[in-house]
Amino acid sequence: MKKITLVVLLIISVLQFSFSQGQLSRPEPTVSAHIDRMVFMEPEKMPQFPGGLPEMDKFINTKLNYPREAVKSNVQGTVFVGFVIDTDGKVKDVRVLKGIGSGCEEEVVRVLQQMPQWQPGTENGSAVAVSYSLPVDFKLPAKDQQPK
Repeated sequence: MKKITLVVLLIISVLQFSFSQGQLSRPEPTVSAHIDRMVFMEPEKMPQFPGGLPEMDKFINTKLNYPREAVKSNVQGTVFVGFVIDTDGKVKDVRVLKGIGSGCEEEVVRVLQQMPQWQPGTENGSAVAVSYSLPVDFKLPAKDQQPK
């Protein structure tokens, strides 16, 4: 046991001496922050849909069609989607986080992919990609209000 401890101490001493004499060099730490590839969750300024949230609601409600299968099966609920607003303000990487089935998820993805260009989010004065999530509700009218 004493021999092992002595050997370890000897190795540590040799390494310390070598580093101090410059015979061994430590690698320089490098930081490669590629801000153009990062996706922010909460940047200093969030992306803005043209005209703000009321216009986004209007856009979605105008474009969204209730899938026939969902109407036939009386499917209602909320589809949660995530997407990225890139540095150019374009909607990218639309994905369903939670669905309700019967074609509702596909319909939401279709509509979001048609969105116009947003004003991108910013961090330190530069445009950055921002992750965004959105709930989209599907609700059928009461049975007595449905067309016959």
